[in-house]
Amino acid sequence: MENSKSLQTLEEENRRLLRAVEELSILNDLARLIGGSMNSQEIMQTIIHRSLRAVHAEQGVITLVDEQANKPMRTLVRSMQSSGDHPQFHLMESILGWMLLHKKPLMINDPLNDDRFRGLRWDAAIKSVLCVPLTIKAVMIGILTAYNKKDGTPFTDDDQRVMAIIAGQSAQVVENARLHEQEKNLLVKQEEQNLELLEMNKQLEKVTEELKRKVDVFYKFVPNNFLKVLHLEDNYDSIRLGHCVERTMTIMFSDIRSFTSLSEHMTPEQNFRFINSYFSFMGPVIRKNEGFIDKYIGDAIMALFEDADTALSTAILMIQNLFDYNHGRQQAGYAPVSIGVGLNSGSMMLGTIGEDDRMDTTVIGDVVNLASRVESLTKTYNALLLITENTFQNLKHPEKYSIRQIDTVKIRGKDDPVTIFEILDVLPPELRKQKMAIAKSFSQALDAFKQNEFEKALKLFEQCAGQCPDDKPAQIHMDRCREAMIKSKL
Repeated sequence: MENSKSLQTLEEENRRLLRAVEELSILNDLARLIGGSMNSQEIMQTIIHRSLRAVHAEQGVITLVDEQANKPMRTLVRSMQSSGDHPQFHLMESILGWMLLHKKPLMINDPLNDDRFRGLRWDAAIKSVLCVPLTIKAVMIGILTAYNKKDGTPFTDDDQRVMAIIAGQSAQVVENARLHEQEKNLLVKQEEQNLELLEMNKQLEKVTEELKRKVDVFYKFVPNNFLKVLHLEDNYDSIRLGHCVERTMTIMFSDIRSFTSLSEHMTPEQNFRFINSYFSFMGPVIRKNEGFIDKYIGDAIMALFEDADTALSTAILMIQNLFDYNHGRQQAGYAPVSIGVGLNSGSMMLGTIGEDDRMDTTVIGDVVNLASRVESLTKTYNALLLITENTFQNLKHPEKYSIRQIDTVKIRGKDDPVTIFEILDVLPPELRKQKMAIAKSFSQALDAFKQNEFEKALKLFEQCAGQCPDDKPAQIHMDRCREAMIKSKL
């Protein structure tokens, strides 16, 4: 009897030793397999496989959980170890809830009669369940579950102990791999976001470039300075039909002399090339000197300036630069051109006109019409640059210029006569010297004519014409004196 008990004890001890060796082999094998990997999917599959081998179960599952949110995470790994058509089991919500609440191993060997889960509908294929928590510093990160012993026997305390050992050894590795993959996924996501941002930046650059191109085109039709005058440069959405302001400014008209005769000898295409080359030469001069072009009218330029001095200095510069422009034309085999410029200053209305679908900016007022009339008088007096008395009076530094009064004329549409002045700074040196020499006599002649002293005025004008034969104003006034003298004798 005693020998039989001793033999039984030895057999049990032998089984325990074999089990311990097997467990140690499984743990060493598990440590070797999962130690060199950072892929959470591979690690969890390995843990499940080795767990099933250790407890001789049919199927296993690792469910990663978010303990703080009290719910499973989206990552769920399953492994089928037995052959046949057994379904893959999911960790049931009731068991998951129990594990999240108790955070300790759970062994169920008679599911239908287990009081802890009475009333729970079990899959008929599930005969036994063994769950152990994967914990790190008392925080549960997942659940390792085994289903059904292969031999149909229930799970034992030894099975639970081995599963707990495997879970304890695996938890930190699983968490490290999960964090590594999260970091890797984050880097991938950041790279994707960087690529998306790069693509968005490219698209934004294209949109910005397109917007800039449209704005540049818009400014070519509507000067930014005009919008500034209307207080709309930073709020284009506020541009509306009829928006206007009243400002005191100086307006410039310039025109190409004998353009009609020039254009008759050119094709339409040549005409456009000529006009655009001329405008391309003069436009920058105006903009550089704080003026802005309101519009082109055929071969004429209509520009606006904030003050009379800037307008006058710009007009002088334009005419002086015309010599360089003509030099280039002559080298190319073209005839030189001449221009006339007229300036007038005063109050005017600047605003938008047209209709809702087609608007334009414009300047309205007598001051505009008068500037145009004065420019046309440059042909009459054979002058390059004329200004009105309004502009003369608005000059802050008239002493900087060589100016002479040449006439007081009746302008169509104006009740009061208009006094006009010729700017001599733009003339060739010799002609300018001659006109400056007769300036005093010319002024005395004008005074005499105004006093109806026609004979005295005629003599003075004749003296002026004698000293400066090319002075057209003197010739015009000589004719007027003779006509006045004839009329006075009738």
